[in-house]
Amino acid sequence: MYKQYLRQAWQLMKQNRFFSAVYIIGTGLAISMVMVMAVVYHIRTANIAPEVNRDRMCYVTNVSFNMNDDKGHLNSCVGPRFAKEVMYNLKTPEAVAVATMTQMMPFTVGDVFMQAPGHDEAPKVSLMGCNDQFWRVYAFTFEEGKPFTEADFQSGLPRAVLTESLSRKLFRKTEVTGQTVLINDVKYIVSGVVADVSGVASDVCADVWIPYTSMAVIMNKMADEKEGSAHILVANILLRDADDIGLLKDELAQEVKRYNTTLTEGR
Repeated sequence: MYKQYLRQAWQLMKQNRFFSAVYIIGTGLAISMVMVMAVVYHIRTANIAPEVNRDRMCYVTNVSFNMNDDKGHLNSCVGPRFAKEVMYNLKTPEAVAVATMTQMMPFTVGDVFMQAPGHDEAPKVSLMGCNDQFWRVYAFTFEEGKPFTEADFQSGLPRAVLTESLSRKLFRKTEVTGQTVLINDVKYIVSGVVADVSGVASDVCADVWIPYTSMAVIMNKMADEKEGSAHILVANILLRDADDIGLLKDELAQEVKRYNTTLTEGR
């Protein structure tokens, strides 16, 4: 009986080839779309190196600074003063990685070019400023050297971590720890070289990483209440346990309330 139904179906398909083709192609496209969506969802949410802790991550990407007497407000990312006085005071997280938001960099920093002294090539690169805890939160593969240290970050020393492909483009090799590079004509010392990072790791993807404390365009805003509170940084928070999100919200609210008491121009 089953074979008979198959033969009848085959005969109908042969008699109506156009509609049969539409049905088959439509079914195939529907299945393919579901598979693509499943793959994209997995890539964006699964623990994939170097973003190996996505299941324990929380993100602070927006800060709103409202000036006194309703004179205006600024909605932007995290500012350096807010990061220092609020995000770094949190006790609930295991670590807090603070870095520049990729989408904001072209508007604030502009184009970034790198060059090795004595070499003619000066490629345009993707630059990310970050703190020392960034290297604890994300699992990079170091081919050479090591990340810059907490002391480097606190002092704002010009240190840089390069990708393997950028190192080869600049020096034709990856053994470049201690070498000098020019980032928009500012001298930096290479502290390490990491394996290239895929663009799907959007929170960390760059060609070179430096301490954001070495970037004048950020640190010059530290004393400004408005732009010190809301600027171009994002805080990527690694929880000790995914269930700690409630504790984090409560502690963050308390820290923001305390921070507001230190401000005179707004909240």
